[in-house]
Amino acid sequence: MIRQHLHDRVSERVSLQDLAELAGLSKYHLARLFRRATGMSPHRYHLCVRTSRARSLLRSGCALPETASATGFFDQSHFTRAFKRMFGVTPGTYARICGPSSHRGKVDVRPGVWSPRSRHDQPEC
Repeated sequence: MIRQHLHDRVSERVSLQDLAELAGLSKYHLARLFRRATGMSPHRYHLCVRTSRARSLLRSGCALPETASATGFFDQSHFTRAFKRMFGVTPGTYARICGPSSHRGKVDVRPGVWSPRSRHDQPEC
C-alpha cells in the first residue's frame, strides 16, 4: 500500500507524516517497518522510484528540464545531483548514451560499473 502510494506520486513531494497517516501508524514505527521490508527509508525508496522514472523518460527522448519537472525535482541541478548519486553518471550523459538516437538495449550505470571516462568500453544500451 505504501510502496504503491509512492509509485503513484512520482512527481509529488510525499512526507513521512502523510505515509504514516495513510498506514495508520506513527511515523517512527512506519519508518522502521518500511526499512525492515525494503532495506531503505521511505524517502530513499521514493527517490529511487523518481530517478528510475527519469531514466525511462530520458531513454524515450524527454528533455532534461521536462524530466526533472515530471519526476518532482525542484530544478535541474537538484535532479542532476540526485541522478548522479544514484546511477554514477549525469542525466545528460545517460541521455546521450541511451536516448532514442542511440542504439537500444540495457546499460548498467551504477557507480563503479561504468565510467564516462572509459570511452573504449562503452556500455550497451
